[in-house]
Amino acid sequence: MVLTIAGSTKGFNDGKHCVAQFKDPRGVCVDEEGNVIVADFGNHKIRMVTKSGVVSTIAGTKKGFQNGNVMISQFSGPNFVCSDEEGNIIVSDYFNHMIRKITKSGIVSTIAGNQGNEEEEQSNYLLKYPRGVCVDKEGNLIVADRGNHKIQRIIKGGVISTIAGSTQGYLDGYSNIAQFNNPMGVCVDTEGNIYVTDSDNHKIRKILNNDMQADTMIEIQEIKHM
Repeated sequence: MVLTIAGSTKGFNDGKHCVAQFKDPRGVCVDEEGNVIVADFGNHKIRMVTKSGVVSTIAGTKKGFQNGNVMISQFSGPNFVCSDEEGNIIVSDYFNHMIRKITKSGIVSTIAGNQGNEEEEQSNYLLKYPRGVCVDKEGNLIVADRGNHKIQRIIKGGVISTIAGSTQGYLDGYSNIAQFNNPMGVCVDTEGNIYVTDSDNHKIRKILNNDMQADTMIEIQEIKHM
């Protein structure tokens, strides 16, 4: 059975599920209390839907970039969300080319990335139009770096390293030669393997985890016969 838990017409409105409005909502996750966290891409806000169906705005005022208290914070096209082991909300801030964090105490900060301009293509972005984000068993963030065609790891402290991906294209094999074409979603299984929706290659990819090997020895395989 499919149910609508919140949302009416396109727009912006907090309140009960039947009158609440979203604009092009993207990523969604569930926090430790069972609330649904939504990246409201078109409204540049992070929203919450409670178990009783009441919608509120957690963070974000208008399109832009601003850290600090959630009441003044700004996002530019928040895309995907996840929750870490401390209950913080992690946001891929698409047009700001950043990964942001919203703490339980209501403070927004930047974890990684450098602010860009959506109207200018630049080659020096640390992250470029980040999409999917998830947390691995060590508490590191895994990011689908769409514009750079790579899968990135962000350790605590904000240091970014490439797990897999070289240039735009399609190629299975070891991580230093593997190719993606606009990777979108990512998740990690209990064994530490990473799954990637490789959007413009129209494939689901798998990055094998092998603790005995360096990152450059992680093999990329297309998932078949599933």
